[in-house]
Amino acid sequence: PSTTTTSTMGNDETGGSWRDTLYVWDGIMVEVRDGVKEGEDASKKTDIALNWKGAWVPCENCPDAKKAEAPKRVGGAIDVESANHFEVGGSAKAIDVKKDEKSTEEVNSSTSVPHEASFIDGDGWDMGDGDDKKKYKDKVHELLLSNIKWMGNVKDQRDNLVFSKGTNEFGPFISAGWMRPGCRLTLARRYLEESDARVKWTLDDLKTNVVSGIFDKDSGDVNIPPWQCDALHSDVQQPGKRKKVD
Repeated sequence: PSTTTTSTMGNDETGGSWRDTLYVWDGIMVEVRDGVKEGEDASKKTDIALNWKGAWVPCENCPDAKKAEAPKRVGGAIDVESANHFEVGGSAKAIDVKKDEKSTEEVNSSTSVPHEASFIDGDGWDMGDGDDKKKYKDKVHELLLSNIKWMGNVKDQRDNLVFSKGTNEFGPFISAGWMRPGCRLTLARRYLEESDARVKWTLDDLKTNVVSGIFDKDSGDVNIPPWQCDALHSDVQQPGKRKKVD
């Protein structure tokens, strides 16, 4: 990256890596109803178009993800206070769920089952200062959404969690976050070294490792914000055994 971009992405006078910066994206996600095209069978239309728009803030010098707080909005503002905004989107599709794992009602509801999505469309996201600010886009950005919209105070708090991974010209990244009231999606993004074992994680691997660090089996509570766990630290992780969650 250029000097200006590198500075914006978290380098500091102490020589800390810009990857020590955790980038927290916060915005409203909505379903885009584009209708059914001529000659298209509506009953076979399974993809759901989504748009996510908001602002992102850097948590600089934050190699320990547990120290990164959720961004706050001032008054009735729609976005968190930031000079950097984004608008991305793409399509989502429900993941097949075995009927013996979920109830018939859960299986038949398009908003109460996990969805996989790809967010590489839209205007992209801001990066840079002053005249050097420009838009960037992710080459790959895959998401695993427990639900594609806010489902209220669900019994199992894990049902509001969201995970993502991808890559762009700055390198590979992983993210973890959650859906909040008003379909507000908040994700914290950590950029990784190419040699980091997490680069090869699947979305299920990411989910397993995050959940194992934030979920209390005894109480059923989930630590919020979800990115406050070892899986989102900046330290390069070496290959090892995958964690399992009951």
